[in-house]
Amino acid sequence: TITDLNNTINNQTEQINNLTNIMINQTEQIINLITTVNQTVSDIEQKVTPKPTPKPDTINLVLSNGKIRKSAKKLVIKARLKINGKAVKGKKITFIFKGKKYTAKTNAQGLAKVTIKKNVLKKLKVGKKVKYQAKYDKITKSRTKVVKK
Repeated sequence: TITDLNNTINNQTEQINNLTNIMINQTEQIINLITTVNQTVSDIEQKVTPKPTPKPDTINLVLSNGKIRKSAKKLVIKARLKINGKAVKGKKITFIFKGKKYTAKTNAQGLAKVTIKKNVLKKLKVGKKVKYQAKYDKITKSRTKVVKK
């Protein structure tokens, strides 16, 4: 009976050793799998490059610097619009002359023109200052000129 008991203990010890070896092998396999997944994730992160953030547009609005004459047949106010250094067609520019709004669209060269008629010019007083503006988006350019005869 002691021999039987010893045989049983030896068999159980063998089974425990076998189970321990199986657990160690499975743990090693799990560690290898985790390492492989981490390496794959690192490779993917390196390959994916973030999109560059777009630079904001550089808007340049230039208002003409002409003379205002009361005796003129008409007054043409011009403004040139460039976005990122290139002339832009079809953009709406708002002009303000003596408190009245005028609008014009830019042509292929980025130029917008507004014509002020003679009946408006006749009402101006010689020697007085007149302010006019051009607006596009949030950009406003203004000039102040003295009315000539």
